[in-house]
Amino acid sequence: MIEHKIIIVDDEMIIRHMIEKKLSDQGIEVLQATDGLSGLQLILEHPEVKLIVTDYKMPRMDGFTMLKKAREIRSDFRFILMSGHAQGGDIIDALRLSASDFFIKPFNLGTFSTSIKRNLIEIEQEATQKHLQEQLLQSAKLASIGELATGIAHEINQPLSYISGHVQTLLEDIELEDVTLKEVYALMKEFEKRIGRINSIISHLRFFGREHGSTFSETNLVDVFESCLLLLNEKIRLRSIELKFEHSENLPLIKGNSHQLEQVLINLFQNAIDALEHRNDGRITVQINHHPEKEVIEIRFTDNGSGISPKDLGHIFDPFFTKKPVGKGTGLGLSISFGIIQAHRGTIVCESELNKGTCFIITLPTPTDREQTD
Repeated sequence: MIEHKIIIVDDEMIIRHMIEKKLSDQGIEVLQATDGLSGLQLILEHPEVKLIVTDYKMPRMDGFTMLKKAREIRSDFRFILMSGHAQGGDIIDALRLSASDFFIKPFNLGTFSTSIKRNLIEIEQEATQKHLQEQLLQSAKLASIGELATGIAHEINQPLSYISGHVQTLLEDIELEDVTLKEVYALMKEFEKRIGRINSIISHLRFFGREHGSTFSETNLVDVFESCLLLLNEKIRLRSIELKFEHSENLPLIKGNSHQLEQVLINLFQNAIDALEHRNDGRITVQINHHPEKEVIEIRFTDNGSGISPKDLGHIFDPFFTKKPVGKGTGLGLSISFGIIQAHRGTIVCESELNKGTCFIITLPTPTDREQTD
């Protein structure tokens, strides 16, 4: 019974057939290509295959070039490199592309088979873990929406109340013939603007609550921040919190997942709002600055709230760790945020002083010149 599927790319027919025979006996289907160009086509045609085994030196296109081009389109696969020569450059290339293993021909088929099985098991484990993480992230999103519900209700209710009140007055004025067409038009334009605001909030609320994958694309961090405010602005206003936002001019785009990064900012906002609950002079400052010399963008998220004690500071990113009362938090927000930032090849650290405030510092890499031109 076929349980797994892999791709073998090698111009030596004997090698391909030896591998296929060994693996097919273990329930592994082997798709074959004879050179890098046909191997690339096979990789792109079979996105369900997560393990690629390829020779290094081949006609038409070598294995390194084939993998590099495949990774530009899809990156969700592991690979094992084979080579007929133990050249240092081949091994360095394998390390650069994060090869799972490297075999020098001729190799022991038993050792090779063990490596294949180990990689397939790890791929399955990673897929399970990724699925659980996505479910966890979705649960955290829904919890966030629940916590935001009061503010969102106020945000929507304001324009609705305005429209409802003016419609009633307008109907009375029309019955009394005490309104001009110009005045009606002005009110309609105002209604249109406020309905547009409601539509934006509801549309984003649906979008935010929906399940999204982990696809990365060019992302504008200012847009991510402004999307957060669609859901949070009224809650911040109701708490009389002063919000200050600053950012560098011409911030570069980053490779990221805007939905996940928005979840991080919303988690930080929620924590800050809770920390400012008993302050009359609550302040939140968000600064997004580009540091080209370090090839990073830094986000500094600061509040002047209750702060975090030194003994708790080392545990805030631990799953299920929370000091909030029962029912006010899951203890997953910061843990999920930590995982999201790690997946973006960034860092998140926290500085805090009890009764003085907290600052979260996030760094995210900007694309290098080489990455932008690849």
